[in-house]
Amino acid sequence: MVRKVIGLVDPEKVDGAYKSYASILAEPELLEKALLLDVRADEVPLAIPVGKSRCGGMLEFSDKREANKAVRLLAKRRGFPNPRVIERRTDAVYWQVRWGIPPPFDGMGQEVSCNILLGVHYGYSDMAITIFAAKRLKSEGRNWTPEKIFSFVQSARYPQ
Repeated sequence: MVRKVIGLVDPEKVDGAYKSYASILAEPELLEKALLLDVRADEVPLAIPVGKSRCGGMLEFSDKREANKAVRLLAKRRGFPNPRVIERRTDAVYWQVRWGIPPPFDGMGQEVSCNILLGVHYGYSDMAITIFAAKRLKSEGRNWTPEKIFSFVQSARYPQ
């Protein structure tokens, strides 16, 4: 169950986000400690804490003041170490609130291997990462077997 700080978000969207994360997290029990933040974000402001396999988290904002507010709400809460605002620039300026260990690199990256590394960092299950990578590779006309993708995910999660 999401512990609600104060919500500005449509309950149906919160329920959808909760169900989506429950289906892809390696540790869905982290959702029991998730926080619905009282901020206006570019997505449902559901902050999921770090865990055994989840090294960090992130939310995106188009308003820097709201991003700073999110950092204040996460500060000193168990499971949300080192909350910080990161400025990002693509076609427009936006801000990310991140907590936990920094991701291995910024952005999604062009290679599916980048997506796999980020999926591992954010604590997604091996199956969820494999399914995402398979869809991406197929859309690029690259036919990796699910076994090959899963092996790559395992290598990323458990480097030797």
